[in-house]
Amino acid sequence: MLETIVAIQDELRRVVDRNLGWVAREKLNVGVFRFGNSRLDEIDRDVRWALSEVKATAFDLVLKGVATVQHRFDDGHRSLYLDGGSCQPLVDLAARLSSGVNRPPHLTLARYRAQMPVPEVKFAPVVFRADRLVLVKSIREGAEAGYHVLNEWVLPQPEAG
Repeated sequence: MLETIVAIQDELRRVVDRNLGWVAREKLNVGVFRFGNSRLDEIDRDVRWALSEVKATAFDLVLKGVATVQHRFDDGHRSLYLDGGSCQPLVDLAARLSSGVNRPPHLTLARYRAQMPVPEVKFAPVVFRADRLVLVKSIREGAEAGYHVLNEWVLPQPEAG
């Protein structure tokens, strides 16, 4: 699955005539939730509650289509991403967790500032099994820059039947 996503990213590199900040393959991840400055124990409590509310189990995540969004209006920060917005389990979960600041499920492929049209690249939907949620803190600058795993919640397998 990772190789398929990297191949889509490589195709986009070929068709985009701009210098974008491409996400390194080891940093590709599906993003949904934002918790701001919440404490880890509060986040853990909220996620456990939401998981029980939606009776979450492992699910197939489908990424299809390329889209772009402007994240921060003050500095023009934008992302080019694969869209996972049709993944109902994550949409349901996001509706219960900080719904005002969450984004539809997406996998960011590149970041940039200047506006551009969404590149047209055709590909089959990318499907993979999501069997856990991971809370990651993103630090943008300095010696600690990168993604740091803070917590993980394993999703039970759905009952057969």
